[in-house]
Amino acid sequence: MDGVCDDYTGRDRGRWDTLDGGVKMMDLKPGDIIQHYKGGVYVVKCIATHTETKEKMVIYKRFNGNGELWARPEAMFNEKIPRFKKFDEK
Repeated sequence: MDGVCDDYTGRDRGRWDTLDGGVKMMDLKPGDIIQHYKGGVYVVKCIATHTETKEKMVIYKRFNGNGELWARPEAMFNEKIPRFKKFDEK
């Protein structure tokens, strides 16, 4: 990796699970490529923890962008109407 979140040692996050009610839960890991519903392609850098709320945050950047990092709560990747999908999924 490039120095951002290099020491990530979390559990294996590379699978899909199902939430109660049958909603698929995207389980992300560093290096995953994701696509926003508007078409942008991003790479997951790491999963961080918010210092105040302890909420899990996904840190990501545009795949071929300027290196600017973005953060969203992990829960936003698991909404009933998904904003993101893994890039290789139909």
